[in-house]
This record gives sequence, C-alpha cells and structure tokens, in this order.
Amino acid sequence: MKALTILRLFAIISIFGLISCAGKSAVDLRYQPAGINMAPCSKSISVVALEDTRDRTAVGETNEGKHFFGKTSVSEWISRALYDELAKGGCRVEYHEKDYEFETDYTLTGEIEEVYVKQKSLSDYSASMRLRIAVKADGKKVFGKSFSSTFAKTTVPSPGVNSKVLTELLQGMMKEMVPEIRDNLQ
Repeated sequence: MKALTILRLFAIISIFGLISCAGKSAVDLRYQPAGINMAPCSKSISVVALEDTRDRTAVGETNEGKHFFGKTSVSEWISRALYDELAKGGCRVEYHEKDYEFETDYTLTGEIEEVYVKQKSLSDYSASMRLRIAVKADGKKVFGKSFSSTFAKTTVPSPGVNSKVLTELLQGMMKEMVPEIRDNLQ
C-alpha cells in the first residue's frame, strides 16, 4: 500500500513537472496598442492574414539554447495588430483569413519573413522582425515595402519576459509601418 501511494505521488509530481516544462517552451503572443498618432483615416481596408514564410517555427531561444514557440499563430498575432492599429486610426477595417475580392477600398496582404528573440544572457535579449507588406486597390498594387525592426533589451529576469520582448518588438514595427501604410491610402 505504501509503495502504491509513493508511486501515485511520483506520477503526480512527474505530470506537474511535464506541465511546467511544457509551459516554459510556449509564450503568449499578445499585443497592446503602440499609441501611434496618425491623421484620421476615412478609407476602408481589408487586412488579410499575413503568410508566415519563416524558416523556423520557433519565435525564440533561451540562453541555454532551448527554443520557445508562440501559444497562438504568429500570423494572426501580427495581422490582428495591424487590424487594431488601423482601426484605432479611424480606418474601417475588416479581417480575413484568405485573399479574395472585398468590398473595401484597399486590401493589405503580406509575408512574415522573420520573428525571433534570442536571450543572450539571463538579462540581455535581442529580437528581430522582418515583414513584407503589399496594399492593393482594384487589384493593382499601390504600395509595397519590406519592413524590418531590431530590438535589444536588458531587463530583470522574470516570468513572461519573452512575451514582453516580443510585444515591444511588434509595437516598434507598428510605429514604423502603420503610419506609412496609412499615408499611402489615397
């Protein structure tokens, strides 16, 4: 009986250990608006989920060489951030998973070429993101550009820091990208 109790206790501890290890390899991909000041937008735009063309599915690496992944789709995370920022700027925005003919003035599509955070030490992080964006009107490209952003941060080690670094990286990208997209909506 005592051996069975010890075996059950060991099994429960093992399960909790596996759950906690699994949790460390996945990070929340959240977005908080970047506070972008733009001229009011009176146009309508369909944001199509960006295509994830990255070579790797991991969004980062710890200083111990262990990869971590987003709990949600990187494509949806970035595409929804674009949607949110354009809507905050006053544009009438629709979100779509696939590209087709929409009843909006413009259609925004693109590719995610890179999203990666590297923890260099317990407190030092570097991050990079590269996107290619295209805006079409009546089926013709009116704007296209590749955007890249890099970010370095020194912080106190804490739970969720990888998620915070990714959020700040995306906010920096939005501050650069969204006003330029908005300026090209005639």
